[in-house]
Amino acid sequence: MNSNIEGFVVFTLDGNRYALSLSSVQRIVRVVEITPLPAAPEIVIGIINVQGKIIPVVGVAGFGEGFYGKHYRGGPGDPPDT
Repeated sequence: MNSNIEGFVVFTLDGNRYALSLSSVQRIVRVVEITPLPAAPEIVIGIINVQGKIIPVVGVAGFGEGFYGKHYRGGPGDPPDT
C-alpha cells in the first residue's frame, strides 16, 4: 500500500464543492434533528445527540472561501488544490 495516498471527504455547500483531508475528520454522522440554542452565538446552529454525547453544530456557510480554503473543482477521486 502506498503511504503517500491521502483520502478526502468531498461535499457540496451552496453549489460549491469542497474537500477535507480524512486526517482532519473525526466522524461523519447521519443527519439528525438539531436542537436550537436561542442564546448561543449566531454561528452555533444548535446541538445534536450522537451516541449520548452532546455535540455543538456550527454553521460555517457564511464564512466564504477565506474560511474554507481554495474551492475544490476536480472530479471524483481528484484531490483538491492546495
